Amino acid sequence: MLFRNAALFCGGLVLTSTTALAVPIQWTVASGGNGHFYEVVQTDNTVSWTQADSAATLAGGYLITITSAAEQAFIETLPKNSGAYWAGGQDLASEGVWTWVTGPEAGTQFWQGTSGGSTTAPFNYANWFGGEPNNSGNEDYLTFNQSSGGAGWNDVGISNSAIRGYIVEVIPEPSTALLLGSGLLGLSARGRRRKT
Repeated sequence: MLFRNAALFCGGLVLTSTTALAVPIQWTVASGGNGHFYEVVQTDNTVSWTQADSAATLAGGYLITITSAAEQAFIETLPKNSGAYWAGGQDLASEGVWTWVTGPEAGTQFWQGTSGGSTTAPFNYANWFGGEPNNSGNEDYLTFNQSSGGAGWNDVGISNSAIRGYIVEVIPEPSTALLLGSGLLGLSARGRRRKT
């Protein structure tokens, strides 16, 4: 589904040895999910938010948007190294108003508050680490962070030197499922005709 072990030119930087840490994993509707696929991508060199966003788009998806505690819990189970991964949220005006800017949620405000994580109004789901977002040094981009101490969100600058990965979310196209289903039905019908 998504690229693996390929050099990718993105925003003026070649992301060499870009590697998916596992095959894309589907959060199935049967398990209470949204049916989307998720893939953790690790790079050997630093990747900016813009480069990660472009790479996710080229791969047929977008940077993750986490809209519920259940989705957060699912993403925590994905095989990944400890560390920070780019996600699809931004503080567009640097005023503590966080919006999803990728995927079908693009344009949806999910959090508004002040430094230190004091929420001023109820919006959608957010899972900030304590004291975040703090906008320390113009931090307007969202990361999903996971370590042995837990998982949560952080605000960082666009080119943070610690970010070497991102998580791609892909919505499967209905036409793919329909083609597969119609192909299987065709094979089944063909098999029945032969028997008569």
